[in-house]
Amino acid sequence: MTLGSPLEAGKLPLAVSAFDLVNHTNLSGAPGITGVWGRIQWDDALLVVDGVDAGAFMRQNGVEPSCCTPGEVIIPQQAGTYPFSVQRAVGSPQVTGSGEIFRIRFRPRDGVSQGTGRVEIVPIGGFPEYMRFRPLASYVVPQTFYGGTFTIR
Repeated sequence: MTLGSPLEAGKLPLAVSAFDLVNHTNLSGAPGITGVWGRIQWDDALLVVDGVDAGAFMRQNGVEPSCCTPGEVIIPQQAGTYPFSVQRAVGSPQVTGSGEIFRIRFRPRDGVSQGTGRVEIVPIGGFPEYMRFRPLASYVVPQTFYGGTFTIR
């Protein structure tokens, strides 16, 4: 996860980012992806979601991907988690490279004026997968993910 944009007072923008992402398991011959699922977890007593959006990585070539609604996702939603899905339109070219896949913005929960916690990418279900990609539902393993600590003051 990386610090996202835009920065606003009292908000914590984060991004699930890709760095040199290439899908080597794609049997179609194209090395890219067309969609991704994942789940973010945080301390629900401190933060609430203030907004979500597809990142520029998934918007390459002017494509407006479907994004973010937990109902679009194959992952159960729980308090303090946000299952996300970002899918490029059918027939859109696959994407590779680096950039923001998914953006999520938090704000302190009402009444919270201080505290420290973490935001993490966590397994998406009963599998040891941290994110699942289309095509072929290839996935990434936990060694490639880094969460972050936040402080409200």
